[in-house]
Amino acid sequence: MDNNLSKPRKTERACKPCRDLKVRCLPSSDDGNTCKKCQRSGACCVFEELKQRKKRKAPDDPTTVEALEAKLSDLAKQLEASNAQLQALQGSSCENLSPDNPSLSSYAAPIASSSSSTQVADSGSVDQDEHVIEQLLGCGILTTDAANGYILKYREMCEYSPFVVVPEGTTIESLRQDQPFLLHAVLAAASRENPGLQSTLERSLRERLLRTVMIEGEKSIDLLQAILIYLTWEHFFHIPKERLFNQLLHVAISICIDMGLDLRPCEASARKAGLQLDHHFSAGGTSDDIFFSRAARRVYIGCYYLSSASAWVWRKPNNIHYTEYMMQCAQSLSEDPEYETDALILPLLQTQRLGDEFHDLLLPANLDYSCSSSSEQVQSHLRTFRAKIYEVLPNEPSDCLPTSLASHLATSRAYEMDMLSKGTVNKERIGGANAPPTPSQHDVIMACLDSARSYVETFLSFPLSEYPKLAVPQWWGLIGSVYILYVLSIGTPQLPLWDVCVAREKVRLEIYLDLLCYRMQSITGSTTEAPAGRDLFSLMGPIFSNVKTSYERLKKLPQLRVRWTRSLSMERRLRAKLSLVING
Repeated sequence: MDNNLSKPRKTERACKPCRDLKVRCLPSSDDGNTCKKCQRSGACCVFEELKQRKKRKAPDDPTTVEALEAKLSDLAKQLEASNAQLQALQGSSCENLSPDNPSLSSYAAPIASSSSSTQVADSGSVDQDEHVIEQLLGCGILTTDAANGYILKYREMCEYSPFVVVPEGTTIESLRQDQPFLLHAVLAAASRENPGLQSTLERSLRERLLRTVMIEGEKSIDLLQAILIYLTWEHFFHIPKERLFNQLLHVAISICIDMGLDLRPCEASARKAGLQLDHHFSAGGTSDDIFFSRAARRVYIGCYYLSSASAWVWRKPNNIHYTEYMMQCAQSLSEDPEYETDALILPLLQTQRLGDEFHDLLLPANLDYSCSSSSEQVQSHLRTFRAKIYEVLPNEPSDCLPTSLASHLATSRAYEMDMLSKGTVNKERIGGANAPPTPSQHDVIMACLDSARSYVETFLSFPLSEYPKLAVPQWWGLIGSVYILYVLSIGTPQLPLWDVCVAREKVRLEIYLDLLCYRMQSITGSTTEAPAGRDLFSLMGPIFSNVKTSYERLKKLPQLRVRWTRSLSMERRLRAKLSLVING
C-alpha cells in the first residue's frame, strides 16, 4: 500500500483560529472550505490573505548607507552638544545653581560619565568624589563660613567620642591641604541641620572611602580617622537594608592591624612583614619609640570601643582583641593629653573592660547559683564591681555625661547574665525550668534593672541640644536599656517565674517611652505617620512609639505560664524592631 495515501492531506496554509492556537490545520473531508478543528468546535474558519514580505536590502544598498550616515551625523551632533554643556559646567558654570537648589548630584553624574574616558587617559584615575567639597564651595551650596562652623560643631561632638579630634583653630583650608578624608567626614557628620547637604556629603564620602580602600588599597591615619567618624555617627546615615557598619568596622580593624597600631613601634618594626609603618616614620618617629602618634593611639582604641559596644548590644563578634598595650595607650593619653577630651578615653575604656570582666564572672555557666555559698560570692562580686567603677569615674560622674552613660551601660553589661540574649532561649534558663530565680540571681537581676533605668533617666536628663551630638554607642546603650526594661516588665522565657510586677513598680516604662517619643519628635519632626527621613536619627521616635504601643497591649495580659510562648514571640518582635535600626 502506498504510505502517502494514508497520510492526511494538508491545507495550503492554516486558518486564523488554528494559527492563533498554534495547532495543525487539516482540511475537512465534508467541506473543503472548513478545517477539521473549526468544524468540531463550530468556529468561523477564515483564511486571511497572505501579506507580502518586504525584501531585505543588500548591505551595500545606497539607501541603507545614507540612513546609517544620517544616524552617525546625529550622534556626532549630540556628542558636540554634550561636550559644550560639560565645558560650561566645568568653567564659570555654577551661575544657575544656588544653595536652595541642591542639584550637585544631578550635574556631577554627567561630569563623571561624559568625561571619564578623557580623564582616565590623561591622569590614570580621577575621582570626582575627591572634588565634591570644592564643587559645593564653588557653587555656593556650601560656604567657607558654614564649613568652618561645621568644624567647630564637630569639636563639640568629640566630647561624646574622643577618638578623632580636630585641633582648635583648624580651618577648612588647612584640612583640605593635610587631611582631606578627615575634612570630608567631619563635614558629613556635623551638617545635620542641612539634610540635603549631609546626604550629598555622606554618599560621596562612602563611595570615596570604599573605592580608596578596596581598589586603591590606601592605608593612612587620615583614612582611618574618616572611617571612624563615619561609623561613630552612622545613625545620621543609616538606612535599613543599605547598612555598611559591620563591613566598614572590619575594614577599619584590618587597617589598624596592617599599620601595626596594635603593637609597639619597636615590635612592629621588628616584624616588618605585612606591616605598613610609613605613617610613623614619615612623621619623624623611630623604631625605639614607646608609642605611635597620639592620633594613631586614639583611632586604635576607638576601633576597639566601637567593636566591643556592638558585640554586646547587637550580639556581634568582636574582631579586635583587648591587650594590655591598649590600656597603656589610654593611660599615656591621660597622663600627657593633647586635648581636653583625651582625659575621657581612659575611663571609657576601663568601664567597658569592667563590664566585660564581671559579665563573665556572673554568667550562670561560670557561677553555681544553686550552691549555698553563691549568695556570698555574688555580693562580693557586686561590691567589687561598684568599687572599681567608682574608682575609674571622675569625682562627680554626673557632671560628665559621657562617662556617666558609659558606667550605667557597663553595669547593665556586667549584670545581664545573658538572660536577655535570644540565643539562650530553650537552652539554659536561669533558675531552672520550673524554679524561680535564687535570691542571689534575684539580686543580680534587680541590679541590672536599676542600671538600665539609670541609663534611660540619665539620657532623658540631657538637654535636647545635645542629642544631635551623641555618638552611636550612646544610642545603642539607650536601645539596649529600653530592651532590658521592656523584657523584665512583660516577662521572658529565660525567667519563667520572674514577677513582672516588681519591674513595673520600680520602672514606669510607658512614661519613659512617652518622653523619648516627645523629645525625638521635637528634634526631628518625625511622627509614626510621617517620618522626617529614612535615617536612624529620624526613625528613632516612630520606633519607640511602636514599642510603647506593643508594651501597653502586652501589660494588660495576665502573667501565666501559657504566655511564655507569646512572650517569646513579642520579645523577638521587639528585638526585630530595635534591630531594624542596625541590621536593616
